[in-house]
Amino acid sequence: MLYTLLQKVRILKSAEEYSDFHGEMGVVVMMRQLPTDPMPYISLKMSSGELIEDLLPGDIEPCISKV
Repeated sequence: MLYTLLQKVRILKSAEEYSDFHGEMGVVVMMRQLPTDPMPYISLKMSSGELIEDLLPGDIEPCISKV
């Protein structure tokens, strides 16, 4: 799955280090990947203002807004 900056996402249960945030939404504010990293690391800004760092793509899912 590809993610873009400022995309709204939800933290999944696979993000074991962040169990306090499971199911909460945030916005992608930074992505980084070194040539030796198999996947990018993603940082989110939560609605509470807290910054969650070093999530993997499998730890989040895009939020689909229903109109």
